[in-house]
Amino acid sequence: MNANEFKAQERAKNVVKFGRWASARKRDAADPAKLMFDPAPRNELEAAQHGNALANTGNYPVGTSECFNVGIAGGCGPDCFVYLKGQCGEPQEMLSGMDADGLKLHAELYGHNAALTG
Repeated sequence: MNANEFKAQERAKNVVKFGRWASARKRDAADPAKLMFDPAPRNELEAAQHGNALANTGNYPVGTSECFNVGIAGGCGPDCFVYLKGQCGEPQEMLSGMDADGLKLHAELYGHNAALTG
């Protein structure tokens, strides 16, 4: 294995662990700039990779929830995959500005009382 193959192999390991938040320059490291500026996680795999990247910076604990990872990246909203799975930690924050269809979906996901008390 030559040096270029080794570097490519190490970059591939980084991408598996950190996804699109992987550093292109350092081995086994996330890129803090990508954490700040890249869009929020869009699915379960990206949420896990985002959590790995946050933990790698040393500022966040290992094992953060999908809801935390999406929220800290600014991805909260009625189209968030965590919200649509019915696992949002703060579902009442989605109520403002919802139309009738959105309120109906909210009631289905989080119960009728959640839509009334928001």
